[in-house]
Amino acid sequence: MDFATEIREAYEKKYVKVFLKDSDDIELVKSTLKQIKSIHKVNITESHSGGNDSLTLTVYPTKTCTADTVEKDIQKCLSRVNLDTPVLEQSEKAKVIGKLDCCPRAKRVFNQALEKHNKGSYERNLLDDMRLSLELFLKQKLGNNQSLENQIKYIGKYQKEKGRSAEFINMFKILLDYYSKYQNEHVKHNDSVNQGEVDFVIKLTSDFIDCF
Repeated sequence: MDFATEIREAYEKKYVKVFLKDSDDIELVKSTLKQIKSIHKVNITESHSGGNDSLTLTVYPTKTCTADTVEKDIQKCLSRVNLDTPVLEQSEKAKVIGKLDCCPRAKRVFNQALEKHNKGSYERNLLDDMRLSLELFLKQKLGNNQSLENQIKYIGKYQKEKGRSAEFINMFKILLDYYSKYQNEHVKHNDSVNQGEVDFVIKLTSDFIDCF
């Protein structure tokens, strides 16, 4: 995302201005910045600098944070936002969403996770959403109330009935087993996660769903 920041001061109080190359994204950026703990308030304001009218963001720090801290947090957050290259292509997303139509709650949680990702959020609760979406979908599809870890044997039976090869079924079960272990070790225990891992988990979750 193309943006610039600048610390300004008014009435002896410092704040941060955020300038976006494309102001069409300003509402999304505003809602993204409001999630940052060091930020108290985010306003959309008009700028008439250089005779060019445009929309900018005015960001105020909390009482316990400085404008310098807020500026660094903004730069870190927005540098991760990529609105041009979504983690899933539109065709891939549409296919998965279609599979999730049978389970509205799973569909809602899945979309919620993608929205967080689009806002540059790579926190553990995004991965929680992915896991929950898959778990809810499998319960609906397999007609049981098993946890994700306990679905493996039922998935094998389902895939066999669909004519999948033994090698495919075994690979699927192994991947799902490692998926569950990853979630348990890194997500439930509140470990930090990075963008590369988040992107992979989103794509893997989508592939799991697409196989049903």
